[in-house]
Amino acid sequence: IIQSYIKKLETTLRAYNASSQFSANDQFLAMMRLNLQQIEEKVKSSRRTEQQLQLDNNLLNTQVNKLKQERDSLYKSLKMEEAKVNKTSSASSSSLSSKSEKKDRRSQKNSGDSNERMIVETALHVIKGAIVKVMDIPTARTTMSVHFSDKPWTGSITIGNCDDGKLYKIDDKIKKQIEDKSNEIILQNIQCKIYKDLNRNEAENRFGDEMYDYYPVPAKVQILSVLEIPNVNINCTNKTLCKTTGELIGLKVGKTKFNGKKKQLTIYFTVGPDAKP
Repeated sequence: IIQSYIKKLETTLRAYNASSQFSANDQFLAMMRLNLQQIEEKVKSSRRTEQQLQLDNNLLNTQVNKLKQERDSLYKSLKMEEAKVNKTSSASSSSLSSKSEKKDRRSQKNSGDSNERMIVETALHVIKGAIVKVMDIPTARTTMSVHFSDKPWTGSITIGNCDDGKLYKIDDKIKKQIEDKSNEIILQNIQCKIYKDLNRNEAENRFGDEMYDYYPVPAKVQILSVLEIPNVNINCTNKTLCKTTGELIGLKVGKTKFNGKKKQLTIYFTVGPDAKP
């Protein structure tokens, strides 16, 4: 086949150039050498590309390994920091919990004198009614929090969620007015009416928003008990309360704090025999 190809090639060359000194074999070998050179160049180029790819691959592997080491180191550091934070958080929570338990006697239902607790609990509603009347603020959703102090017969109430200007840092004159109004309510010996086991809708239709503090009763609670001290205070409560306001004997307003940023007023008080006016 090759010989036949060479003969045809020689015939073609003679037709184009009769004086040519190169035989068909020479021409064929020259063409083959040229093709082989081209193939060799392609092979060399492919090898160079392959070598470059191998170098690039090695570099990438090095970078990947370095990144893995950095990731592992970072992960280890994060775990260590997380362990420190959890330890600190746990210690803080434990500390706060112990402080809360120590300070908030209201949540410790079985501790202390039950009669004293009942009187302080009732006093929170009496002083709220006095604050509402003296400072001309609404009853509904204005009690932010209440608190039993460490010392027996003492507590505090924080008022907020009022129109601008309604709450402010009160002076001794306003404190005296709140104290006098509280003792007036106590002296009147008003009945503390408890409406137990009311359907929530029924209670809301009857008493409206006035029975709620700032933080609402959870929606899942559908049976409520409501306290009414006529013309003084209405409030949802599950606490044990006095039958009349006269059982408080007396109330004395202590220190007060006004948080201008939150627009909240906290009033501390003492109630019972030692607070009798």
